[in-house]
Amino acid sequence: MQILKLSFFVAAAFISFSAVGQTKERPISELVNMDSADFGPYPTNHDELVKAWAAANLKDPESARFGRISKPRKEWKVENLKPAYGFSVCADINSKNSYGGYAGAQTYWFFIRDGKVVRAQSTIGFPGKMISREHFVNCEDGAAE
Repeated sequence: MQILKLSFFVAAAFISFSAVGQTKERPISELVNMDSADFGPYPTNHDELVKAWAAANLKDPESARFGRISKPRKEWKVENLKPAYGFSVCADINSKNSYGGYAGAQTYWFFIRDGKVVRAQSTIGFPGKMISREHFVNCEDGAAE
């Protein structure tokens, strides 16, 4: 019975997430216009924003060790079935887990708009590197595509 409930939940989550990034008429990616978009102010304090997010969200924020924090790059995500624009930052963070040991550095992706982290996610696990349908994080060059 538990497996059936879990399978149903996973299937429902996948179907819901698959719909993100697409309208009935066409994919949202076709509505993106990076040339004329309003991205908001460039986040000159992106390092502090990432560290503040870590302090508020990690299990043991005092243990956080920060590796690379990329420079912000213009990015889009889906919000209310429309493109929303801001800046993308990737950061490598290592911190202690529930057992008190370091878990190893994980890469996190951050979407920053108007001086705030409005979305953050680990690039490991679900949704992983997916920003929206057919739109993925690319931390190889330091930010998302």
